[in-house]
Amino acid sequence: MRINMIMLILLHLPTIASAQNSVTDTHYTSYESMFSAFIDPPADFRPAPLWVWHDKLKKENLTRDLEDFKTTGFGGGFMHPRYGLITEYLSDEWFDMVEHSVEEAKRLGLKAWIYDENSFPSGFAGGWVPELMPESANQPTGLSKQRVTEIPQGDIALILLEKNGTFENVTASAKVGDKGSFIIFLNHYYEKSKWFAGRSYVDLLVPGVTETFINVTMRGYEERIGDAFGDLVPGVFTDEPNISPPGNGTMRTTPALFAEFQKRWGYDLKLHLPNIFEEIGEWQRVRHNYYELLLELFIERWSKPWYHYTQKKNLAWTGHYWEHGWPNPVHGGDNMAMYAYHQVPAVDMLFNTADQNNTQFGNIRAIKELRSIANQFGCVRTLSETYGAAGWELTFEDMKRNGDWEFVLGVNFLNQHLAYMNLTGDRKHDFPQGICYQTPWWKDYRILNDYFARLSVALSSGEQINDILVLEPTTTTWMYYSPAKSNDLLNKIGVSFHSFLSELEDYQIEYDLGAENIIKDFGSVKDGTFVINQRGYRIVVLPPYFENMDKRTFELLKEFLEQGGLVYCFGETPIRLDGRLDNRLEQLSAMDTWRFLESISQLVQQIDMHKFQLVDPQVGGDLYHMRRELQDGQLVFLSNFSLLESSRGTIRMGGVSAKSLDPFTGKSKSYPVNVNDGHLEISFDLPPAGSLLLFVSDEKTPPAPEPQSQFTVIDTEKPQIQRLSPNILNIDYIDLETGESVYKGIYFYAGGIKIWQAHGYPENPWVSSVQWKSGWVKADTFGTETGFVAHYPFTIGEGVDLMSLKAVVENPNLWQVLVNGEIIRPIPDEWAIDQTWGVFDISDFIRIGENRVTIRMQPMSIYAEIEPVYIMGHFDLESQDHGWKLVPQKDLHLGSWKEQGLPFFPYDIRYRKSVPGLAGKSVRVRLGEWKGTVASVHVNGEKAGVIGWQPCEMDITPFVQDDVNTIDVVVTGSFKNLLGPHHNVQRYGIVTPWSFKYAPEQQPKGSDYDLFDYGLMDDFDILVE
Repeated sequence: MRINMIMLILLHLPTIASAQNSVTDTHYTSYESMFSAFIDPPADFRPAPLWVWHDKLKKENLTRDLEDFKTTGFGGGFMHPRYGLITEYLSDEWFDMVEHSVEEAKRLGLKAWIYDENSFPSGFAGGWVPELMPESANQPTGLSKQRVTEIPQGDIALILLEKNGTFENVTASAKVGDKGSFIIFLNHYYEKSKWFAGRSYVDLLVPGVTETFINVTMRGYEERIGDAFGDLVPGVFTDEPNISPPGNGTMRTTPALFAEFQKRWGYDLKLHLPNIFEEIGEWQRVRHNYYELLLELFIERWSKPWYHYTQKKNLAWTGHYWEHGWPNPVHGGDNMAMYAYHQVPAVDMLFNTADQNNTQFGNIRAIKELRSIANQFGCVRTLSETYGAAGWELTFEDMKRNGDWEFVLGVNFLNQHLAYMNLTGDRKHDFPQGICYQTPWWKDYRILNDYFARLSVALSSGEQINDILVLEPTTTTWMYYSPAKSNDLLNKIGVSFHSFLSELEDYQIEYDLGAENIIKDFGSVKDGTFVINQRGYRIVVLPPYFENMDKRTFELLKEFLEQGGLVYCFGETPIRLDGRLDNRLEQLSAMDTWRFLESISQLVQQIDMHKFQLVDPQVGGDLYHMRRELQDGQLVFLSNFSLLESSRGTIRMGGVSAKSLDPFTGKSKSYPVNVNDGHLEISFDLPPAGSLLLFVSDEKTPPAPEPQSQFTVIDTEKPQIQRLSPNILNIDYIDLETGESVYKGIYFYAGGIKIWQAHGYPENPWVSSVQWKSGWVKADTFGTETGFVAHYPFTIGEGVDLMSLKAVVENPNLWQVLVNGEIIRPIPDEWAIDQTWGVFDISDFIRIGENRVTIRMQPMSIYAEIEPVYIMGHFDLESQDHGWKLVPQKDLHLGSWKEQGLPFFPYDIRYRKSVPGLAGKSVRVRLGEWKGTVASVHVNGEKAGVIGWQPCEMDITPFVQDDVNTIDVVVTGSFKNLLGPHHNVQRYGIVTPWSFKYAPEQQPKGSDYDLFDYGLMDDFDILVE
């Protein structure tokens, strides 16, 4: 049932007259309007990456990136300052670059989004907030507890004297050395660090901090590009603001905590602080009240100022919190409650570890919270920051699979993490994957951008209307969290709730999640319907371990039950209101329409599934669906999240006919259906990581085409195999001379630290840090006697083509480069891997045997980040006791590249066949076992498309000709093998800057480097009808 009403409760979110925003106000409600945009999606629906600004900004580089974005199918980018930024943040020069980017975005038909911080978490404005408002950062934000028998020296916030199980506040009278049974609470502060520009994070609960942050950050944007707000500049992204306490074993405090607590709950929190740490007294009540207050303060002092500002300025506020920490409440209490104040609510899905754990991809709760808020508050768009820290090895199948999973659960705006401006220095280690021109697969990436752009159009259209509300047990989790000691029940609640949602998805039950804080402010009951803002529900579900509910939730559920609403309770009756035992809940559960269930299968028997149901729920794979209602039909998106099993089954739902919509091509065609007992039955067969988008129409459409003919494999010759780029060696162990110290065979990262330490820095100042103003740039005043020499040794075997060899060096004009003692200079206008890296012809200076490339830095420079040096050319690599040796290039065969002398090779290898006699036939290419990020297929010199996911085959009929046909399969590797990490790899799917910092003291055997298999393991087949 759809509820449309204007409610007084909307006063909590005041309506402010504003112009149309191109992102939030574009909403298609019919198939015709949706499909016209689906064919060629506009920029607002196309993916937009976090566009990393982490260098000395130059207009020509900004233009280059934006033009690349346009060509590759992005809709724009989020202008994201990040570590490595040389241009002073928020300076006139900074805003010159911003203004230029917006002008270029306009020329190219793109959108330029604002990112609100210099790196993350949002709130400190690159150091400006603590600089301008010291009280934001110099007051205690954490308290730790100690039991003592004598008052010690220290920064003590509170002293309680324990008497017969009660506490007396003796802070004002107690003195150092007093004896007794005391509990003391010590102050803790956010630490200063280079991550916060030499300052600390700020207390977002202090009144005025958010307003200061907004003013400092946004004033320049208003002045320079304010006239583009809502159109060319659709909105602003906030990143992981939080109210976590400093250190371990601490609770969060803020100057107004105790006064606000007294006002909110009517008792003195100071006398109950031990309850936050220990299970004594009314600990459940105290903890509940405490975390609810923190959440309310966070909303009042962070979310609402931002909401009001963005409404006034016609900006869409997006970005995310730390949603992965649930059920731990320390980051903010309840992320879902925060989303209500975003015009484009968002989450962050990192890593590629769904098959190992489900805190990121696989975390159903996180995406369903997002979608539920969007449904309840009429938000057309929902964003996910996606793919971060998954590693350079992320494949097209990984990206499609993970993106499909997000979209089928409720995301409709893909924001890729990260689009690097360059890969120089430690920038390449900044939580890769990189979505950028440097990647070997960039030339093929448009197909995925087009795919998700079309999905965005479809899954932003119409509305998802669910009749079931599942209440989250968040207020229960608050009671079981202690800063001092873990509670097994807290983890059990988290695991149980995820399993509960997973089973709902297995049965394809359609539901929204409910957050009690939002129910408190936006909930009501009308005509037997439980209403949250713009959505109404006929059924409310209480999941297992739902022990506590807030008083307002109780009042509304009572009214809901009295009006005939249905409550299904899994597990025992809740026993607490606002953390206190209350027998009224037992009375509530005795009402006629409160029912206890033991399993999801029982729920299925109780509810109406006529809108969408599987004929047989045993379909295999890991199936999810999204159903959206249009004026003239429904959109259904199916996704199989399994990488191993197909999903096959039949849907039963309302409608007259169906079309399949292809997000890869923008085309539609009739889809076969059966009519059974007045319902449509639609069969599907999804391969692993497969998906299907359908429009189920209320009107009749032409019948679907007959099933495809059978294809058979024809005999062909073995493929001719050719690498399409020179081979490459990564030299990551060096000999180093700095000051009076000499280091032999040291890992480059450790060597870099030695260089910085020899020049007065503890480590590379650019790594994981924020420059305050232009402090490091101005510190580039090293004396002439400073500097270092780094030698990169490599060995050449007999028979190698010496004339083909070149060296690739980062920052080629920063230092003097030598080969075997001879000074060399970069080849003009030639680059490799990254446009800021130079290429050197070394053929005249090398010899069979031992060689070395040397970089000499004198004087030292603040920009001197040493990284590996690379050798390119026509050679193979052979493992040695320490690293690798260049040996003569051999012909390639089917099988892993790394076993054929190409361990670091990241680019393309072509497998070619010549096939006669294909004219007039339907022809397909099918891959057997293969490893790569993507494979492209070319017929007679023309690109036919890409293969990146299952089934690994492609129709090439339109490209074949009468004569002999040249059919190429080009397999693309990844930067995992070239850029790493190569050493001490403990896990896959999670790659951070720290993954590159550590390696064995001595260079290991080449065969011990951590490298992936790439290539065609089996021959590819040609199939004809």
